[in-house]
Amino acid sequence: MAENGLLSLEAAASLMILIIAILAAGHVPGNGAESALKMQRMGDLLVVWARENSGLAEMARDAELVFGAGNFEIDASEGSAGKIIGAKISREILAYSAIGESKIRLSVKEHYPSA
Repeated sequence: MAENGLLSLEAAASLMILIIAILAAGHVPGNGAESALKMQRMGDLLVVWARENSGLAEMARDAELVFGAGNFEIDASEGSAGKIIGAKISREILAYSAIGESKIRLSVKEHYPSA
């Protein structure tokens, strides 16, 4: 501090750099709660689909309700639905039943408009 009670030039510059760094860290796209919520929703859908032996048409309807049309793709043992071009995140589940083994992969656009 300077003798007149104000910050020195160096202290003021350091404080401004710190504030800019904090503000910049808060605006990273695809970071934080939105990404965590998207991954949670994907996991929940996969578990429900595996438990209920859902068909591809039912999976596509569910994914469209949760993520919106054109924002997802599904690859399952019985076929695929939807197509994403660009950045995406994916999760998959391997389910075993009396019928046999099935694998379901759900991919969602990394960035899409929120409803």
